[in-house]
Amino acid sequence: MANIRKRLIEAEARERELHERLERRERHIEQMGRVQSDKLADNDKLNIALRQWRIEREELTKKTIRTEEEKQAINTRYSEAINRLDLLAKENKSLQKRIAHLQQNELKISEQLQQTQKQIIEDKEEKKKELKEINTQTDDLIIPLFSIPPTTPRTFLESEREFNILRESQLNETNKFSKFIEVEERERKLKSENRALIKDLRKAELYQRETVEQLNSLKQKHSQLLEDCNNLFKIEKEFNKKSSLKEDNEIVGIVLLKDKLAARERELELFRRKIIELERKIWHFEMERN
Repeated sequence: MANIRKRLIEAEARERELHERLERRERHIEQMGRVQSDKLADNDKLNIALRQWRIEREELTKKTIRTEEEKQAINTRYSEAINRLDLLAKENKSLQKRIAHLQQNELKISEQLQQTQKQIIEDKEEKKKELKEINTQTDDLIIPLFSIPPTTPRTFLESEREFNILRESQLNETNKFSKFIEVEERERKLKSENRALIKDLRKAELYQRETVEQLNSLKQKHSQLLEDCNNLFKIEKEFNKKSSLKEDNEIVGIVLLKDKLAARERELELFRRKIIELERKIWHFEMERN
Protein backbone atom coordinates (compact mmCIF):
# COMPACT_ATOMS: atom_id res chain seq x y z
CA MET A 1 0.00 0.00 0.00
CA ALA A 2 2.85 2.36 0.84
CA ASN A 3 4.50 1.40 -2.40
CA ILE A 4 1.35 2.23 -4.34
CA ARG A 5 1.03 5.57 -2.52
CA LYS A 6 4.65 6.33 -3.32
CA ARG A 7 4.13 5.53 -6.98
CA LEU A 8 0.98 7.67 -6.97
CA ILE A 9 2.91 10.61 -5.51
CA GLU A 10 5.62 10.13 -8.11
CA ALA A 11 2.98 9.92 -10.84
CA GLU A 12 1.39 13.16 -9.60
CA ALA A 13 4.81 14.80 -9.57
CA ARG A 14 5.52 13.60 -13.10
CA GLU A 15 2.07 14.80 -14.15
CA ARG A 16 2.76 18.26 -12.71
CA GLU A 17 6.11 18.29 -14.45
CA LEU A 18 4.48 17.18 -17.67
CA HIS A 19 1.84 19.88 -17.28
CA GLU A 20 4.56 22.50 -16.79
CA ARG A 21 6.37 21.17 -19.82
CA LEU A 22 3.18 21.36 -21.83
CA GLU A 23 2.69 24.96 -20.73
CA ARG A 24 6.29 25.74 -21.68
CA ARG A 25 5.68 23.99 -24.99
CA GLU A 26 2.61 26.13 -25.63
CA ARG A 27 4.59 29.25 -24.77
CA HIS A 28 7.35 28.11 -27.11
CA ILE A 29 4.82 27.45 -29.82
CA GLU A 30 3.29 30.90 -29.33
CA GLN A 31 6.75 32.45 -29.37
CA MET A 32 7.61 30.48 -32.48
CA GLY A 33 4.39 31.73 -34.06
CA ARG A 34 5.31 35.30 -33.21
CA VAL A 35 8.81 34.76 -34.58
CA GLN A 36 7.33 33.23 -37.70
CA SER A 37 5.00 36.22 -38.05
CA ASP A 38 7.93 38.57 -37.56
CA LYS A 39 9.86 36.58 -40.14
CA LEU A 40 7.00 36.85 -42.61
CA ALA A 41 6.74 40.57 -41.89
CA ASP A 42 10.49 40.95 -42.36
CA ASN A 43 10.30 38.94 -45.56
CA ASP A 44 7.53 41.23 -46.78
CA LYS A 45 9.61 44.26 -45.89
CA LEU A 46 12.59 42.73 -47.63
CA ASN A 47 10.56 41.98 -50.76
CA ILE A 48 9.10 45.50 -50.74
CA ALA A 49 12.57 46.98 -50.27
CA LEU A 50 13.96 44.82 -53.07
CA ARG A 51 11.13 45.81 -55.41
CA GLN A 52 11.59 49.47 -54.55
CA TRP A 53 15.32 49.15 -55.03
CA ARG A 54 14.82 47.50 -58.45
CA ILE A 55 12.37 50.24 -59.51
CA GLU A 56 14.75 52.97 -58.43
CA ARG A 57 17.61 51.12 -60.12
CA GLU A 58 15.63 51.01 -63.38
CA GLU A 59 14.76 54.71 -63.06
CA LEU A 60 18.41 55.49 -62.40
CA THR A 61 19.42 53.49 -65.48
CA LYS A 62 16.84 55.31 -67.61
CA LYS A 63 17.95 58.69 -66.26
CA THR A 64 21.57 57.77 -66.95
CA ILE A 65 20.68 56.82 -70.53
CA ARG A 66 18.72 60.05 -71.01
CA THR A 67 21.58 62.06 -69.55
CA GLU A 68 24.05 60.35 -71.88
CA GLU A 69 21.78 61.05 -74.87
CA GLU A 70 21.45 64.71 -73.85
CA LYS A 71 25.22 64.89 -73.42
CA GLN A 72 25.75 63.42 -76.89
CA ALA A 73 23.22 65.88 -78.33
CA ILE A 74 25.02 68.80 -76.67
CA ASN A 75 28.37 67.54 -77.96
CA THR A 76 26.89 67.30 -81.46
CA ARG A 77 25.47 70.83 -81.25
CA TYR A 78 28.80 72.05 -79.88
CA SER A 79 30.71 70.44 -82.76
CA GLU A 80 28.29 71.93 -85.28
CA ALA A 81 28.68 75.36 -83.67
CA ILE A 82 32.48 75.07 -83.77
CA ASN A 83 32.38 74.05 -87.44
CA ARG A 84 30.03 76.95 -88.18
CA LEU A 85 32.35 79.34 -86.36
CA ASP A 86 35.33 78.08 -88.37
CA LEU A 87 33.38 78.48 -91.61
CA LEU A 88 32.28 82.00 -90.66
CA ALA A 89 35.84 82.90 -89.70
CA LYS A 90 37.06 81.76 -93.14
CA GLU A 91 34.24 83.64 -94.87
CA ASN A 92 34.99 86.73 -92.80
CA LYS A 93 38.68 86.53 -93.69
CA SER A 94 37.86 86.18 -97.39
CA LEU A 95 35.41 89.07 -97.11
CA GLN A 96 38.02 91.27 -95.45
CA LYS A 97 40.41 90.57 -98.33
CA ARG A 98 37.72 91.41 -100.86
CA ILE A 99 36.84 94.63 -99.04
CA ALA A 100 40.51 95.63 -98.94
CA HIS A 101 40.77 94.92 -102.68
CA LEU A 102 37.63 96.95 -103.37
CA GLN A 103 38.94 99.82 -101.27
CA GLN A 104 42.19 99.81 -103.24
CA ASN A 105 40.25 99.80 -106.51
CA GLU A 106 38.04 102.60 -105.24
CA LEU A 107 41.11 104.63 -104.30
CA LYS A 108 42.65 104.07 -107.73
CA ILE A 109 39.41 104.99 -109.47
CA SER A 110 39.08 108.09 -107.32
CA GLU A 111 42.59 109.15 -108.27
CA GLN A 112 41.85 108.46 -111.94
CA LEU A 113 38.63 110.46 -111.71
CA GLN A 114 40.45 113.38 -110.14
CA GLN A 115 43.09 113.28 -112.86
CA THR A 116 40.42 112.95 -115.56
CA GLN A 117 38.38 115.81 -114.13
CA LYS A 118 41.51 117.94 -113.96
CA GLN A 119 42.39 117.05 -117.55
CA ILE A 120 38.82 117.77 -118.67
CA ILE A 121 38.88 121.16 -117.00
CA GLU A 122 42.21 121.96 -118.62
CA ASP A 123 40.93 120.75 -122.00
CA LYS A 124 37.79 122.85 -121.64
CA GLU A 125 39.81 125.93 -120.80
CA GLU A 126 42.16 125.29 -123.70
CA LYS A 127 39.17 124.68 -125.97
CA LYS A 128 37.59 127.96 -124.95
CA LYS A 129 40.82 129.81 -125.68
CA GLU A 130 41.27 128.12 -129.05
CA LEU A 131 37.64 128.74 -130.02
CA LYS A 132 38.05 132.36 -129.06
CA GLU A 133 41.21 132.65 -131.17
CA ILE A 134 39.54 130.86 -134.09
CA ASN A 135 36.55 133.19 -133.96
CA THR A 136 38.87 136.17 -133.90
CA GLN A 137 40.87 134.85 -136.86
CA THR A 138 37.70 134.03 -138.76
CA ASP A 139 36.36 137.53 -138.34
CA ASP A 140 39.64 138.96 -139.52
CA LEU A 141 39.67 136.70 -142.57
CA ILE A 142 36.07 137.17 -143.59
CA ILE A 143 36.31 140.94 -143.90
CA PRO A 144 39.26 140.92 -146.31
CA LEU A 145 37.68 138.08 -148.25
CA PHE A 146 34.65 140.14 -149.22
CA SER A 147 36.75 143.21 -149.87
CA ILE A 148 39.13 141.56 -152.31
CA PRO A 149 39.25 143.38 -155.59
CA PRO A 150 38.83 141.05 -158.56
CA THR A 151 41.89 142.49 -160.25
CA THR A 152 44.36 141.70 -157.48
CA PRO A 153 45.51 138.03 -157.73
CA ARG A 154 48.08 138.43 -154.98
CA THR A 155 45.44 139.40 -152.47
CA PHE A 156 43.27 136.48 -153.52
CA LEU A 157 46.12 134.01 -153.07
CA GLU A 158 46.84 135.34 -149.65
CA SER A 159 43.18 135.00 -148.77
CA GLU A 160 43.12 131.43 -150.03
CA ARG A 161 46.17 130.60 -147.95
CA GLU A 162 44.58 132.11 -144.89
CA PHE A 163 41.40 130.19 -145.62
CA ASN A 164 43.37 126.93 -145.74
CA ILE A 165 44.96 127.84 -142.43
CA LEU A 166 41.51 128.44 -141.03
CA ARG A 167 40.23 125.11 -142.36
CA GLU A 168 43.24 123.30 -140.86
CA SER A 169 42.57 125.05 -137.59
CA GLN A 170 38.94 123.96 -137.73
CA LEU A 171 40.02 120.37 -138.39
CA ASN A 172 42.34 120.52 -135.41
CA GLU A 173 39.50 121.92 -133.38
CA THR A 174 37.26 119.07 -134.55
CA ASN A 175 39.89 116.56 -133.50
CA LYS A 176 40.20 118.24 -130.14
CA PHE A 177 36.44 118.20 -129.76
CA SER A 178 36.36 114.47 -130.61
CA LYS A 179 39.06 113.93 -128.03
CA PHE A 180 37.00 115.90 -125.55
CA ILE A 181 33.96 113.70 -126.33
CA GLU A 182 36.12 110.62 -125.87
CA VAL A 183 37.38 111.91 -122.51
CA GLU A 184 33.84 112.65 -121.36
CA GLU A 185 32.74 109.16 -122.44
CA ARG A 186 35.60 107.62 -120.52
CA GLU A 187 34.67 109.77 -117.54
CA ARG A 188 31.07 108.53 -117.68
CA LYS A 189 32.32 104.96 -117.97
CA LEU A 190 34.64 105.40 -114.99
CA LYS A 191 31.84 106.97 -112.97
CA SER A 192 29.56 104.05 -113.84
CA GLU A 193 32.24 101.55 -112.84
CA ASN A 194 32.86 103.54 -109.69
CA ARG A 195 29.16 103.47 -108.79
CA ALA A 196 29.08 99.71 -109.41
CA LEU A 197 32.16 99.20 -107.24
CA ILE A 198 30.72 101.41 -104.50
CA LYS A 199 27.51 99.40 -104.66
CA ASP A 200 29.48 96.16 -104.36
CA LEU A 201 31.42 97.68 -101.49
CA ARG A 202 28.20 98.62 -99.68
CA LYS A 203 26.91 95.09 -100.20
CA ALA A 204 30.18 93.68 -98.88
CA GLU A 205 30.04 95.95 -95.82
CA LEU A 206 26.43 94.93 -95.19
CA TYR A 207 27.32 91.26 -95.54
CA GLN A 208 30.27 91.81 -93.21
CA ARG A 209 28.01 93.37 -90.56
CA GLU A 210 25.54 90.51 -90.91
CA THR A 211 28.38 88.00 -90.67
CA VAL A 212 29.79 89.69 -87.56
CA GLU A 213 26.31 89.69 -85.98
CA GLN A 214 25.89 85.99 -86.81
CA LEU A 215 29.37 85.32 -85.43
CA ASN A 216 28.57 87.13 -82.17
CA SER A 217 25.25 85.30 -81.94
CA LEU A 218 26.98 81.96 -82.45
CA LYS A 219 29.58 82.87 -79.84
CA GLN A 220 26.79 83.61 -77.36
CA LYS A 221 25.04 80.34 -78.24
CA HIS A 222 28.35 78.52 -77.91
CA SER A 223 28.93 80.03 -74.47
CA GLN A 224 25.37 79.12 -73.46
CA LEU A 225 25.88 75.56 -74.73
CA LEU A 226 29.10 75.24 -72.76
CA GLU A 227 27.36 76.54 -69.64
CA ASP A 228 24.43 74.15 -70.16
CA CYS A 229 26.82 71.27 -70.77
CA ASN A 230 28.82 72.04 -67.61
CA ASN A 231 25.61 72.35 -65.58
CA LEU A 232 24.40 69.05 -66.99
CA PHE A 233 27.69 67.37 -66.11
CA LYS A 234 27.46 68.76 -62.56
CA ILE A 235 23.87 67.55 -62.22
CA GLU A 236 24.86 64.14 -63.57
CA LYS A 237 27.82 63.94 -61.19
CA GLU A 238 25.70 64.91 -58.17
CA PHE A 239 22.94 62.54 -59.25
CA ASN A 240 25.39 59.65 -59.64
CA LYS A 241 26.93 60.50 -56.26
CA LYS A 242 23.55 60.60 -54.51
CA SER A 243 22.40 57.48 -56.31
CA SER A 244 25.61 55.68 -55.33
CA LEU A 245 25.23 56.72 -51.67
CA LYS A 246 21.56 55.78 -51.67
CA GLU A 247 22.33 52.46 -53.31
CA ASP A 248 25.11 51.76 -50.80
CA ASN A 249 22.79 52.58 -47.89
CA GLU A 250 20.07 50.36 -49.32
CA ILE A 251 22.53 47.51 -49.84
CA VAL A 252 23.80 47.88 -46.26
CA GLY A 253 20.20 47.91 -44.98
CA ILE A 254 19.36 44.81 -47.03
CA VAL A 255 22.47 43.01 -45.75
CA LEU A 256 21.58 43.86 -42.15
CA LEU A 257 18.01 42.72 -42.73
CA LYS A 258 19.25 39.45 -44.21
CA ASP A 259 21.54 38.92 -41.20
CA LYS A 260 18.61 39.59 -38.89
CA LEU A 261 16.43 37.11 -40.76
CA ALA A 262 19.20 34.52 -40.69
CA ALA A 263 19.55 34.95 -36.90
CA ARG A 264 15.80 34.52 -36.44
CA GLU A 265 15.83 31.45 -38.64
CA ARG A 266 18.58 29.97 -36.45
CA GLU A 267 16.51 30.81 -33.37
CA LEU A 268 13.44 29.17 -34.93
CA GLU A 269 15.47 26.10 -35.76
CA LEU A 270 16.62 25.90 -32.13
CA PHE A 271 12.98 26.19 -30.91
CA ARG A 272 11.95 23.55 -33.40
CA ARG A 273 14.56 21.14 -32.07
CA LYS A 274 13.52 21.82 -28.46
CA ILE A 275 9.86 21.14 -29.33
CA ILE A 276 10.79 17.89 -31.05
CA GLU A 277 12.82 16.87 -27.99
CA LEU A 278 9.92 17.79 -25.68
CA GLU A 279 7.45 15.82 -27.79
CA ARG A 280 9.79 12.85 -27.73
CA LYS A 281 10.02 13.01 -23.89
CA ILE A 282 6.22 13.29 -23.58
CA TRP A 283 5.80 10.32 -25.83
CA HIS A 284 8.20 8.23 -23.66
CA PHE A 285 6.43 9.37 -20.48
CA GLU A 286 3.05 8.35 -21.86
CA MET A 287 4.44 5.00 -22.90
CA GLU A 288 5.83 4.41 -19.38
CA ARG A 289 2.54 5.50 -17.82
CA ASN A 290 0.58 3.06 -19.91
